[in-house]
Amino acid sequence: MLIDTDGVTVRTVARSTGAPGTRIKALMPLETLVSWIGADWVPDSRNPAFLLAADLQPGTAQPPCGYRVTTETHEAVTCVRVLSHDGDPAARGQIAATGETAVVDRV
Repeated sequence: MLIDTDGVTVRTVARSTGAPGTRIKALMPLETLVSWIGADWVPDSRNPAFLLAADLQPGTAQPPCGYRVTTETHEAVTCVRVLSHDGDPAARGQIAATGETAVVDRV
């Protein structure tokens, strides 16, 4: 994920990897990214990727009856798991705090 990037950085990242199926995500108009990335790369129009954003706010959500939530934090990353009544995983995800923002992953 390239945030607040420039053409030099995009070209450097593009040259450093080239395995089929590799994605380069950047917060910029697609036309700008395509103009910087080089002819060997093409947009994946069949599987577009989208960045979703929302303002952070405290929450008080509780799991459904019979489920429990576990959390584990290492440095700035908090991993959350929802376990069913018999301890089987029902859901998981992680969030990395980056100051006033956070990145949610693997939900």
